[in-house]
Amino acid sequence: MKKRIVSLILCLTAVFGAAGALGGCTPRENTLIICNWNDYLDESYVKNEFPKFYKERTGRRVKVKYTYFDTNEDMLFNVQNGADYDVVCPSDYMNERMQKLGLLEKLDKDIVYDDLTAEELYEPAMLEIVGAIDGWLDYALPYIWGTLGILYRGSKVADGAITDETAFRSWESMFTANYSGGGKKIYMKKSERDAFAVANIYNNTAQLSGLTFGFSDYTANPAYMTRLREIMSEESAIDSSMDTLAAQRDLVFKYEVDGGKADFVKDNNNDAYYGLFWSCDAGYAMAENQNLYYEVPVEGSNVWMDAFVVLKNAKNMDAAQHFMRFLLEEETAMKNAEAVGSSTPLKKTAADLSASLEAQYEAELAGEVGDDERFFTNSDRPEAFYRMYMSMMFPDADLLSRCAMMRDFSQAGSDKLRTEFTRRATT
Repeated sequence: MKKRIVSLILCLTAVFGAAGALGGCTPRENTLIICNWNDYLDESYVKNEFPKFYKERTGRRVKVKYTYFDTNEDMLFNVQNGADYDVVCPSDYMNERMQKLGLLEKLDKDIVYDDLTAEELYEPAMLEIVGAIDGWLDYALPYIWGTLGILYRGSKVADGAITDETAFRSWESMFTANYSGGGKKIYMKKSERDAFAVANIYNNTAQLSGLTFGFSDYTANPAYMTRLREIMSEESAIDSSMDTLAAQRDLVFKYEVDGGKADFVKDNNNDAYYGLFWSCDAGYAMAENQNLYYEVPVEGSNVWMDAFVVLKNAKNMDAAQHFMRFLLEEETAMKNAEAVGSSTPLKKTAADLSASLEAQYEAELAGEVGDDERFFTNSDRPEAFYRMYMSMMFPDADLLSRCAMMRDFSQAGSDKLRTEFTRRATT
């Protein structure tokens, strides 16, 4: 708040100060305002390099400013109430809703893609997942993708509290005291759609098991995947899922959206040792603590896709469209993927990042890396950590075959879910 007050004072001084004095505030038409999740760009790189990129392309100047949101629903509320943003980064279902509400401008493909094609740029699995949603790629630039799963402390494996062979193979671990020892051990997402999705998958475990070729390994078939997608967007299941989340409360240490990843960096700050996390936040925490592990339960989960979009009421439309193109530049994509700790759906960048991580691991094993440059071998179990980390960052076809992307609710369903989630699950 102090920073905002100081900024306002400086702007007023520039406007009303002595004639001829130059103010320090960039005019709005020369400013690109990015509303994003926190820790979701290499902000220093983007702030420094995008103005150069834009100047080379257009001959015009631009300054980058950031603002942030905690949940998709909070961001939508702000946009609908006139918040001044040019581009935002909604998740899959919220992207779909904002399209339906007429809040988004179509991508100017002459600027954004130029001579590039989606097939050249993106992972085939990503195109297959989002291709089922009409118009998705007309409005959205896929940015970061991953899975929803369970993050847990490796130290609890070491002291025998949990074992890799049995821990977190099922969503049951999030909803029964068998895994938590009866105490408040769980971090739970204060995000209604994600919490609803895993609760409803858990509630439908028996039905899903009957749709697999073999329940033990969850080899999925098309009917299974169709049902999983329905389950994660099944408005008729709101009440039963809220019952499940309400019953879970005795096991929940903390409901959180963004702060949990920082808590997990500290391996001994409390007794809670596992929870529901997006893979990007798991990767962010692992960058600081290599004794954390991530698992996607066998019943399957959400493949989330965060994508940048241009708002219909953007005040710097040209810079917004050029920013989309800037995100596709190879160096930009690599910088952002490394900063976020998650994988990009850009095919070449993902391959380069995977090769870089593999080379890093091999160099560490060969003793070619100094202590201050080690990553994988900082773990108590380097091989297990490496295998898990690569699977998290680059999910293979088997994992993706038992995941799906959640679809948007109706407005009535969204309103009911938010009300009931707040009333029955988190308070």
